[in-house]
Amino acid sequence: MKRRDFLKYAAVGAAAGVPLQVGLGEQKGKRRGMKPNVLLLMVDDHNDWFAPGQTTPAQTPHLKRWSERMVAFLRAYCAAPACGPSRASLLTGVAPHRSGVYYNNQAYRKSDTWIADVENLPQRFRAAGYLTASFGKIVHSSHQQHDAHCWDPGYYEPQSHQADVALAEHTSDTVTTKIGMFKWGKLPDSWDRDDPKRMQQDTLRVEDFKRLLSRKHDKPWFCGLGIYRPHLHWYVPKRYFDLYPLDKIEVPEGFREDDLEDVPACARWLAMRRGFHRELTKRDLWKPAIQAYLAAITYADEMIGRALDALEASEYADNTVVIVCSDNGWHVGEKYHWSKFALWEKACRVPMLARVPGVSPEGVVCGEPVSLLDIYPTLVSLCGIDKPKGHELDGVDISSVLRDPTAKRGRPVLTTHGAGCHAVRNERYRYIRYRNGDEELYDVDEDPHEWTNRTGDVALADVKAQLARFIPTENAPNVPIQGKESDKGWDTSVFEKGFDYPTRPQ
Repeated sequence: MKRRDFLKYAAVGAAAGVPLQVGLGEQKGKRRGMKPNVLLLMVDDHNDWFAPGQTTPAQTPHLKRWSERMVAFLRAYCAAPACGPSRASLLTGVAPHRSGVYYNNQAYRKSDTWIADVENLPQRFRAAGYLTASFGKIVHSSHQQHDAHCWDPGYYEPQSHQADVALAEHTSDTVTTKIGMFKWGKLPDSWDRDDPKRMQQDTLRVEDFKRLLSRKHDKPWFCGLGIYRPHLHWYVPKRYFDLYPLDKIEVPEGFREDDLEDVPACARWLAMRRGFHRELTKRDLWKPAIQAYLAAITYADEMIGRALDALEASEYADNTVVIVCSDNGWHVGEKYHWSKFALWEKACRVPMLARVPGVSPEGVVCGEPVSLLDIYPTLVSLCGIDKPKGHELDGVDISSVLRDPTAKRGRPVLTTHGAGCHAVRNERYRYIRYRNGDEELYDVDEDPHEWTNRTGDVALADVKAQLARFIPTENAPNVPIQGKESDKGWDTSVFEKGFDYPTRPQ
């Protein structure tokens, strides 16, 4: 659709209050009266090394190719910089500060509060008559596998942490290189596989999705397709490593030796507490680790390309709403940090693309800050489905932004990591406030690497005050782990020790 035709349709549709699904029309694969299908394609721990219109170290030809047919969001952010709470908030539509799901090993369904009974996104679609399918990591590990009942029998294939240890992708070389998790201080260089005909789990999950596309369906479908890479471990075929020769790898331009001197003590402690950066640099493994992360990104990019190309070749191409996103970002040494679990831009910003055939324009970059929390209200709106009756959605329906990517979302994006610890991001600034009152403020336009904390700058006092209005005044108590009132096993219980007073769940 040409830009002028898109604007003409959008203006007419908006003026008439017409649901976006009408714009899908009687196109190939659409049965009369059937609602549009939905593909929610999520990768894991993919940072902003796919940024539309910007040069990044990662080779992502498929994301770039498909961004020319979709709306690409330049400023998309997670609701929490960790897989579990990010996915829980996306699926429930409830922000962490209201649900109490702040950390990876909290299961909202096992809470003794109202969040346990919410109708999540696939449930809402299933109740509306959709076939629901899930292949790979959409829910977070075993702590959310109790949501398996949200997917139709035969169409649920969860992600397995161990699958890739024993498998090599069928088109790969027989030698596969890895940089593994470094917290145990061991970094094996490589291992050999005798059977290159077996597939890695992400490849298998794409094949599952292709089988879904090959079948005739008498009702619309909602499919969550999870690509586990570039999450650790970085098990990917050697040919992806070969795309990034070590002598061409560079230390991130966002790294500066004095970067942490003007951040609060708790933030400095949180960034360095795991000791990853110290160990990697001591062993001269900074560049190999970046190489491995880049290789995993490019592998994930190929899986995205396979999935979207299969959709395009299917009878469902012109009647499927597509969202592509990551669950959170990732640091590779910036601010001495190696992980997500932080409220800085690198941990919170994610790639995000969207396509609504016949409605959204092609090849347009949207600079408006959006949240993964917006996905739930937007998808039900696009598909003409009622919102859940039992709970309020915290995100914003950004259907109007998909009509016209110059439109405004209406408020800044909120990201939360732990009760009382929040970041607020608008088009230009990032404001962070920790529960002990410590603050950070960055002009990200002028200072994209967040080197200069300007929280005490009187010239930005009004900016800080405006952003501070969006900091929640109330924070839900932590959802217990497995229903127990104990902090034993909390993946980020150590996070709490960075503050001046005891705040860990008792």
